[in-house]
Amino acid sequence: MAWRQPGNDYFKQRLYNKAILAYSIALETNEDDHLLLSNRAEAFLKLKQYTEAYHDALDVTQRCDTDVKGHYRLGRALSGLDRYEEARVSLETAHRLDRSNHAVFKELESVRALLQSKRKTRWTGLLRQALGEMKKCGSFRSSLEDYIGDVEIQHTWTGKGRGLYATHDIPAGAVILACKSVAMVSSEEGSTGAPSSDNPAKRLAEGLIGILADKLSDPDNGAQLESQLSSLCIGSGPSTPRPKPTGDSEEDRRATRAWVSPMIRYNAYASSSWDPASALQSSRNMANSELPHTATTSKADATNFVFDYGLWNLPSYINHSCLFNSFHFMLGDVFVLVSNRDIPATDEITTFYVRPDEPRRRAVLKNDYGFLCKCAMCTAENGLPAECAAYTREARRQLDDVSEQIVKLDDDCMEELKTALTYARQADDRKLLRPNRTLTSILTSMVLMWSHHKNWSCATEALNGAYESLMGKPKKAKDQRDDDDLDVPFGGGSASPEPLVVELAIQLSCVLSRERRFKEAQKWLERARQLSVLLYAVDDVANMYFGNHFALAEQGLAEGRQKEKK
Repeated sequence: MAWRQPGNDYFKQRLYNKAILAYSIALETNEDDHLLLSNRAEAFLKLKQYTEAYHDALDVTQRCDTDVKGHYRLGRALSGLDRYEEARVSLETAHRLDRSNHAVFKELESVRALLQSKRKTRWTGLLRQALGEMKKCGSFRSSLEDYIGDVEIQHTWTGKGRGLYATHDIPAGAVILACKSVAMVSSEEGSTGAPSSDNPAKRLAEGLIGILADKLSDPDNGAQLESQLSSLCIGSGPSTPRPKPTGDSEEDRRATRAWVSPMIRYNAYASSSWDPASALQSSRNMANSELPHTATTSKADATNFVFDYGLWNLPSYINHSCLFNSFHFMLGDVFVLVSNRDIPATDEITTFYVRPDEPRRRAVLKNDYGFLCKCAMCTAENGLPAECAAYTREARRQLDDVSEQIVKLDDDCMEELKTALTYARQADDRKLLRPNRTLTSILTSMVLMWSHHKNWSCATEALNGAYESLMGKPKKAKDQRDDDDLDVPFGGGSASPEPLVVELAIQLSCVLSRERRFKEAQKWLERARQLSVLLYAVDDVANMYFGNHFALAEQGLAEGRQKEKK
């Protein structure tokens, strides 16, 4: 022990080489002293000799797994060796052992930031690669390994089986998952075998079931796929074991298809018109538009839309919420999940099974997925006073009655829309709900009519109301003067952004330009860009979906300013 104190003295004098020599001599006679090892590890760290520091700190943690400094120094050594994921684990252990240690927490936050930066760089590259390939040939198949962020599978204890939970705080706009499909089929490819249904969705399901049945019969990879599928849930319960082979190939295939079928029903995802790839099909339709269209898919659009339908392993555990905190989209065979608001550690990660602007979403969830949604939005809607619910139903009925007239821009529908708006606002006054999608649908329909008549003032009022019905009333920025009448379009409600919110912001920019309110128009356009990147994680991917919308808004802004100068 005689050399311990000289080693400490050398360390205080920043003579780290001499300190290492003194600690090494002391260890020759006290080789089990983990404190000497820990001190020598710190001296190695000061000299940036990370390999030597790693070995000493690892020995410390193996000898005393409650040594905070040992885990802290091991984490720093691993970070110096660019082994950030291992460094995070060690630093989290140190933080768990001593939550008051500021140095540990600061180092942990630094490593987490580095990890996030590296992940973002890697998956930004993937998404841009996907974008390039999809523009070139219309499809994309990833060759990279799956990316899985700070998530884990847990039991929900709320009757929903298992769910996906955040293990650490996840900021808004972060890529949570990027996973390749287990199997996938496109409506362009059709189903395998003779189709038994004229329904496109059912044909796609049959095709996906056939692909999985073929993969399960593969002698090399079938067992691994069977293990993956067996872990999935059917509704809120576990799947049943796969039937044992009988020797009759045709009978075995029928039994395999019957085993796979309910897994597909409850766990598969279909692409939607919110996927960036859908913009490739609809971009031509915007060439002569006065105003960007909102993201509503009519039956006519659906018949021309190429759907992808696939099964992804980890995304199968994500539960539905109409107030989802993550937004998913597909790029070829890659399922990408992005947080659309901050998600605290231990919170469940949710997405949408049915688009939340679908007016019959609760019935679809019950009939197609076998559950009644109990999210905060559905619970609030179920608890509406009878009078309020009646107003909402009447507003929806009025809107449905004139839906075809709206598409044709028939002026005769305006009175019905105004009546529907009266009912919707009466319901909204009695039980304030955000998002109020009935109100949004009515107001966006009125925007189409006002824009058709170039009544930009009324269109602006309707768009402001539609935005507020989804996100809450915009509020002023902290540094904004009281005498400044420009509202900054940050939502004040609890709802999460979605593509429709972005499109409303872009439309507002367009109509404000028509009214020559250029400063406000620029603010809404900037906000729309921020929200689009928050949803799609990468600006290039966001532009794939919203690019034509942004181009129209920027053109209108530039032309308006040019006319103002003249």
